Order: sequence, then C-alpha cells, then structure tokens
Amino acid sequence: MKIFKLTFTICSLTFYSVLFSQKDKNNYVSNYLPSSIKELKDSTFIYYKKDIDRLNEKLNIQDEKKKKVFNNQMLALFFNNEINSFAVTMKDLSLDPNIVSVNTDNKTLTVGRNINLQNNKNRPDKDLRKISNILSVSAISSIDKNFSKIYSKNNKTNEYDFASEISLNFKFTHINNNIIGTYEKHRAQIKSLRNEKIEKYLKSEFDKDEELKDPSNVDPGKKYYEYYKKIADKEIKNVKDNILFNSYKLSWWGVNVNIPLTKKVINVKSTKTVGSFENKEFYSWKAELFFNGLYNIPGYLNGTTLNGRISGSVFNNNNFIANNTSAVTFQTIADQNSIQQILNPADLVFIGDYERFATTALKLEGASLFFNNTIGVSAALEKNFGTYDALNWKLGIPVSLKDKDKKPSLNFEMQWHEINKVHVVGISVGYIFGKFVR
Repeated sequence: MKIFKLTFTICSLTFYSVLFSQKDKNNYVSNYLPSSIKELKDSTFIYYKKDIDRLNEKLNIQDEKKKKVFNNQMLALFFNNEINSFAVTMKDLSLDPNIVSVNTDNKTLTVGRNINLQNNKNRPDKDLRKISNILSVSAISSIDKNFSKIYSKNNKTNEYDFASEISLNFKFTHINNNIIGTYEKHRAQIKSLRNEKIEKYLKSEFDKDEELKDPSNVDPGKKYYEYYKKIADKEIKNVKDNILFNSYKLSWWGVNVNIPLTKKVINVKSTKTVGSFENKEFYSWKAELFFNGLYNIPGYLNGTTLNGRISGSVFNNNNFIANNTSAVTFQTIADQNSIQQILNPADLVFIGDYERFATTALKLEGASLFFNNTIGVSAALEKNFGTYDALNWKLGIPVSLKDKDKKPSLNFEMQWHEINKVHVVGISVGYIFGKFVR
C-alpha cells in the first residue's frame, strides 16, 4: 500500500499544480457587450471578426500567410465537438457531463461524471471558452453474465453484502492547446464564405427570433453570446462541409487513480487434498499516468484519424492473476451418516501458494480509422516489470458506428492478442450511453 499512497500523492500534486498555475489562454475576446437590440444586430458580426484581428495582435503575427483565420472561440467549439466524436469508453477523453459505458474487454460497467474545472460557473460565454482541465469521477463495477451485481445475499451467512469488485475512479485530464492547419487556398475561401454567407445567415436568424420583437424582456449581453456562438457554429459547418482545412492535432495528458471500495476475498489452498482453505484479502488498486495524441486528415481516404497513447502504471497484483490461473470448484462435507451426506455450498478455490506484489507497466497503443473514421487497424504493446514481467501485445481491426450527429455510439474491435504467452482471438465491444443521460 506504500506504493499506492506515494503514487496517489504524486497524482494529487500534479493535479493541483496544473489547476492553479495555468493562466486563462482564452482571453483574446473583446470585452464589448451591446446595450441595445439595434447594437446587438449591428455589432455582433463585426466584433466576431475583430476578435480574429485581436488574436493576431496579441500573438504579434505580422506575416499574412501565418496569421490566424479563426478566433479562439470558434476553435474552442470546434475542438470540443471533435473530442466528443471519438469518446466511447472511460479511457477516452469526453466532455459530455454524464457518461455511462459498458466495456466487454475488461467486463466492466462504468457510471461517471465529467466536471469542467474552469467553466463550472454559470457564465454566459461558457460554451465559447476553451476547456483545459477535466476531472472525471466514476464508479466501476464488474459485469457477470450481462449483469452488474452491487448488493446481494450471502448464502453462507444469510446476510447481504456488497459485491467485491466495485471501485471509485478519479481521472484528471489536461487538454493542450490544439492546432488546425490550413493551406493558402483554404484561407481565402474561409474569409469569402464568412463575409458572403455568415452575415446573411445571421440577419435571417435575427429576423426569426421572436424574443427580439419585445426588447423590454431581452438581455442584449446574453443574446450577444448566443449569436456569437451561432456565427462560430455556422463557420465550423462551412469549414467541415467544404473541407477547408488540411489537418488538425489534438493532445492531452492526465493521471488516473482507481480505488477499490471493497476488498476481494480469494480462497486459497496449497494442494487439492481434502481440508479447509484460507481466505486472502486483495485490493485491486491502480494508478496511471498517460499521454494521448490525435491527428486527423479529412482529405485522405474520406477522413482518416491516427491516434497514439503512451501510459505508465503501477497496480496491485498477485500470482493467480499474473499467471491467469483458473479457480477450481471445492466442496466439503458438512455432515455424514450411514444414509446420506450433506455437502456445504461449493466454493471456487485457487490451488497453490498465494503471493501478492505490485507491478509497474509501460504501454504503447496506436490506432487508425479510415473512411469517415469508421474502420481501421490498431496495435498495442505492454511491458510489465517486477515479479510479473510479461510482454503482452494486441492487433485489432476497430469499427466505429456513429449516431445521427456523427458521434460514436458503438465501437467493437476484432482482436488477436497474446497475454502471458497465450494467444486469444475475439471481439471487444464498447458502448457509451452518456449522450442519453441527462
């Protein structure tokens, strides 16, 4: 447990240092707010474009070919949407506030909540601000026969017990400043579409807004951010529909700590001979540091994404888990007479000497998705260190099924992997319910 406490302390210090030391990098926005409906209609689009100029002034970019063509508010919306378009399991980065996911690879059900550590206040411009720090808090339970048991009756004691495989998971994620790349021909088209179509679109939105017909009940400042977002959303649609960028890059890093709420009892017996067995307590804790990078090329094979992940972890382990040992059914006689035997309920018992130890691991993962990010290839390599020092690997063909908003609702992967020198071929499934949970 000393290793766990040390790791948890390091993760906590990392989290607090990033949270309180980071400056707001989304401050290149005008402090302007309209004071009337007329001013709202006349000035919103003007100040949207001025924020692009102000960004270039703050960054001191003089070369016209290197100047930014988008403001930070549009980019914040763009990347927030793109991040959510790849999230399926709790290992992925997601900005949805509520997440419920099922993963057949590790047979778990996860119920989680994402907390935006910067925009948790009720700010009128919160949707236009870059999200940098996310705290994910979740409960994880194992799935047995498509059912996650949390509380059940113990047949031996006739008492109700909590399941032995429930844990709390805390994940802190820091999202780096991300980059969208454009060619010179894209830049001219972006400016042209902005001036020709967005201004007309905005005028039509003003004309359709019934609330603006009664100025006495309207807050022009609140409406300003609402229409500012409409402009940014329309620009994002223009850029994506016309593929007016050659690539974008996303990266993030974080720490993940899994703390078991209850102990797991392991029945152990040194030999298969008749007799009693021992009960060993095991806490399945884990701490992990990770870095992710994602690179998207919209014009290659109808949309291609490359994703890489490197992680280092330390976790509690034992020789039965490490060796993938299966338990055997063990049943003892409760009473015996000349007519019949009365047997105790059957128990699952691991045969051999029990040994508990901590394992450190380094894992490299890579995946690619082609054809509108629907199918691709993946690979993973994991090296463990210490008492358990196995080298494991995986090759796969991931498939991602999208919903009507082009967000993944179901991911499955055909896998061939080697764990402890045992080769297995199968299918892993991940399903996310978060977009339906409010």
